[in-house]
Amino acid sequence: MVNRYGGDCEVCGAYVPASGGTLHRVGRVWVVRHLACADGQARVVTIRTSGGEFYRNAAGRCEDAPCCG
Repeated sequence: MVNRYGGDCEVCGAYVPASGGTLHRVGRVWVVRHLACADGQARVVTIRTSGGEFYRNAAGRCEDAPCCG
């Protein structure tokens, strides 16, 4: 299930934007994971610059840009 709201990734701890990850139920709690971290291994790198914050997956694609998907 796709996340409706943004939150921190359970696996890597980086921010997951709305509709940028998946929801998983752990006991009674719902947690969000990046699409690249869905298998349980951290594969997302957070890059912070003066221009903003960007998220790249293992393939080198930015997850929050419409051009990279």
